[in-house]
Amino acid sequence: MPKYTGERFGFGRGAAGATGPFSATGGTKFENTDDGYTYHYWTVTLSSPYPGTSNTSGSFTVENAPDTFAVDCLLIGGGGGGGYNGPPYATGGGGGGAGAVLYKEGRSLGDGSYPIQVGRGGDGAPQDTGGGVYTGGDTTFNGLTAGGGGAGGYGSGTGTPGSPGGNGGGGGGGDPTKAPNPSDISPAGEGSGTTGHPGGIDAASPDTGWGHDGGAGGRTPINYGSGGGGGGIYQVGYIGEGKVNYLGGEGAYYNSTRNVGGSGGASALYHIVNPTDDGTVLAWCGGGGAGGSSYEANSGTGGQGSGGTSKSGTYHPSTTAIAGYADQPQQMGKDGTGGGGAGGTNYNMSGGTPDNTDGERGGCGLLQIRYETSPASANPAGISASGGTLLAPNPGGYEVRQFNSPANFSVTSGTCTKGMIFIVGAGGAGAYGGGGSGGAVYAEGVTFSPTGGPANNGDYSITIGEGGTGRSPGAYPGSNGTPSQIEASPTHVFEGKGGGGNTPPQPGDVNSLTGAFGGSGGGGSHSNVLAGWAQQPTVTQSWAGSPHQPGGSFVNLGNTGCMGGSQQYGSSGGGGGGLMTSGYPAASLSDPGPTYAGGGTGGLGVGPALLTWIPSSYGDSGWFGGGGGGAYGKDYTNAPAPSPDVNCGKGGGKTDRSGSEISGGAGYGGGYGPPINPTSGEPSQPYRTQNTGGGSGGCNGGDSTGADGCVYVRYYAA
Repeated sequence: MPKYTGERFGFGRGAAGATGPFSATGGTKFENTDDGYTYHYWTVTLSSPYPGTSNTSGSFTVENAPDTFAVDCLLIGGGGGGGYNGPPYATGGGGGGAGAVLYKEGRSLGDGSYPIQVGRGGDGAPQDTGGGVYTGGDTTFNGLTAGGGGAGGYGSGTGTPGSPGGNGGGGGGGDPTKAPNPSDISPAGEGSGTTGHPGGIDAASPDTGWGHDGGAGGRTPINYGSGGGGGGIYQVGYIGEGKVNYLGGEGAYYNSTRNVGGSGGASALYHIVNPTDDGTVLAWCGGGGAGGSSYEANSGTGGQGSGGTSKSGTYHPSTTAIAGYADQPQQMGKDGTGGGGAGGTNYNMSGGTPDNTDGERGGCGLLQIRYETSPASANPAGISASGGTLLAPNPGGYEVRQFNSPANFSVTSGTCTKGMIFIVGAGGAGAYGGGGSGGAVYAEGVTFSPTGGPANNGDYSITIGEGGTGRSPGAYPGSNGTPSQIEASPTHVFEGKGGGGNTPPQPGDVNSLTGAFGGSGGGGSHSNVLAGWAQQPTVTQSWAGSPHQPGGSFVNLGNTGCMGGSQQYGSSGGGGGGLMTSGYPAASLSDPGPTYAGGGTGGLGVGPALLTWIPSSYGDSGWFGGGGGGAYGKDYTNAPAPSPDVNCGKGGGKTDRSGSEISGGAGYGGGYGPPINPTSGEPSQPYRTQNTGGGSGGCNGGDSTGADGCVYVRYYAA
């Protein structure tokens, strides 16, 4: 962290021998007494209507700076706009790429006035656009540039490419005249940012910022293709057919006759200003926009907490509407995080006339500068606490307690204002599709005291979620997991919701097990039914009477599952959602990548890069909340002979279907589908490790069970 001593209160000697009080002006300014830093930040001033919005310009002016004066700076480019879903073609638009995220610490500055610019989000492409490209604006400061995100390609007869940017835009979906060949898909936009974000919080970046390419748009010989997801700053992992892919999710031209839009590239966590309480909060930044679907399939989801999610329809052969799916809105990128806008989609509710949507605008960027001006608030004397399992005694320092079963976290003396909590709900049970992971909460700046708890006696009640069960022969659905909680009072709790399993089959089709809503959503089964949406991202946590305590913050973690494949394309189940990314689609016989059709891989969990204070010997080698992999399809024709460990979706993004390690793509916790061409009763892998919140692997008649949840508490010990 940058420091300057002895002159921090304004009595330093400035450049060229000048004397006088130090001052820094520009943007909105406040001093955070909790961390000891003064912040300046700039956002984009929105116009109504939005297309009249411009990039914000200004300056940061320093006078009488000490020789040791240095700043930390966070630059986020504006997100790219999503591409439209254009009639007369029922093809999905590409998602907008996120703005690059550039973070530097200890950057020396002298006296002077430093120009700044904050990039606006690119407009969403309207259907009468006439070929315009709506990239996000750049954010600049002191020779650094966080590039604006690339615009998503248009869904059209040929599908237009995504445009380049800090993170590339997703390609638009194409028409059915093109064969499903990689040379025929709509290319993604290239990202100018640097790949390889390590995960974790406040990761310093190269000078180009963090960024990735977008995902390609899809085509199919049977139906119209879906849009690719816009690139995000954190690696998505790999898509369901087994290719390594650190880009936005490719449009699922290979998935089925109904086509899933590519999910946006994943976001990452940074501390940004919260002007409502003169503090900072954790925020998801740099998430790619989702690609739109064609017809009535699941669209992709945006990069968590930042990128826009496209609207999905509700498809089933009976044209029966499924409650809740029609309520998912199409979203713009989130302002202040540079999220990409959602691609337009072609959706059909209850078998009615399909509707086409415009693309959504990208989220505006942010510039944040900070420098140290006072000592950070000191740790208190610490607390005396008990309950659960103490991982390592450390009087006079931080201790961590693990809870794998219901208990009280009991505080008998002292007060800790800088506690931390990690909660994961229990995983859902897979059916044909994988179970979703339990939702999670990561909180910092939490206060523990002897007067806390439901009875105001220092006992904080902890509940541990139980994994979803079911999918035994004759019991088609797999149930949701149950929540994990820590309770400060009867109305003030942190909660990780249970992961999604599956709903009962639709009339006339016993295989149509829709993925259930949950902390993370369950994967869809055979017959093209939809996956479950994630509920955790919208949970309003209640702790000490407000969403977060002064000086502290929390984030929710959870993602949607992915729909399954049709019988024509293998009838394999989609992957369940994980804590960091959505589940991945089932691979089909028409997909040029794998040798065999197979179930979709579960979404990625979270691990040591974020959970630095939980020893890696806990959880699944330090990982939690992987989605369950989908089961290999059954009862379809023209399939090659099955091979062990090839035709199932692996849980949590740890391995591809051949069992090979995926470099940089770990995310343990979830179970996986059966490894051979299943017959009725073929078992799945329920979960990799208990008490990780991992979703169960999909199966074709055998038992399946999600992993139970867990709670970890970190506090300063007396």
